[in-house]
Amino acid sequence: MRSKNNKIKPQTLRLGLWVQMTQEAFDEANYAGMYSTREFRIEGFADGSSREGSTLICHYTIPTNDGYNGKIHSGAYDVDLEGIILTEEWLKKVGFHYNEECKYWIDGTWELVFLKDGSLWQVRGHSELDGSTWFLKKIRYVHEFQNIYYEINEFDPFDKDEN
Repeated sequence: MRSKNNKIKPQTLRLGLWVQMTQEAFDEANYAGMYSTREFRIEGFADGSSREGSTLICHYTIPTNDGYNGKIHSGAYDVDLEGIILTEEWLKKVGFHYNEECKYWIDGTWELVFLKDGSLWQVRGHSELDGSTWFLKKIRYVHEFQNIYYEINEFDPFDKDEN
């Protein structure tokens, strides 16, 4: 689902996904050194049609070093956006915890379990009936985690408090 160099294809994006600017795009946008991170959550989309063709535009907010949020508008997705590597810290942010006995990262529902597999994460389904798990897919990025979580639970893991 990714273009070359880990850049994200536009058709894989949706509202609420966590992504980041490529380093090149961030350096260009941050020429004055005012932004504190290149990671952000997608807030909206717009059509950037012109004579040259149609380009989708992504709206998002990036925190500034002085504590204020600056609005940034991105151009073509496959040019400036890439995935954020999924880490234990991201799983902790949405309530997952490490189960020492099973060697999995789980949340309270046990519908999905995550197992570190080198640089990737194995995503497995879990049966409460017999305790078995089965392989679903391997993922590397936060937005892939959000998408598979959404497919199973019908809401984004970063919006748990709203459901």
